[in-house]
Amino acid sequence: MLDVAPERRDVPCLRPEQLRLIAEMAVRVEQHAGPPQDIEWAIAPGGALMVLQARPETTWPARRRERAARAAAAGGGYLALIHAAGTRTGDGHGG
Repeated sequence: MLDVAPERRDVPCLRPEQLRLIAEMAVRVEQHAGPPQDIEWAIAPGGALMVLQARPETTWPARRRERAARAAAAGGGYLALIHAAGTRTGDGHGG
């Protein structure tokens, strides 16, 4: 694991347009596959978003599942989840 310099720890590593592409891809994968999916993805050096694999999600803790249900009920779907994941909680981690 690489250590991240303190001044870079709160700097987002993805641009808003990349987050939007990821959210749109997640919706398409879930529409195709059915149940919520655990999706592994990568961004190629040229910027292309690639789905590496997707499988039914089974490991979210109850707290995250409840947060997802609240976001979906509010009409935010994946975009709201991605926004919530980027929100700092004071512990140095998003979400």
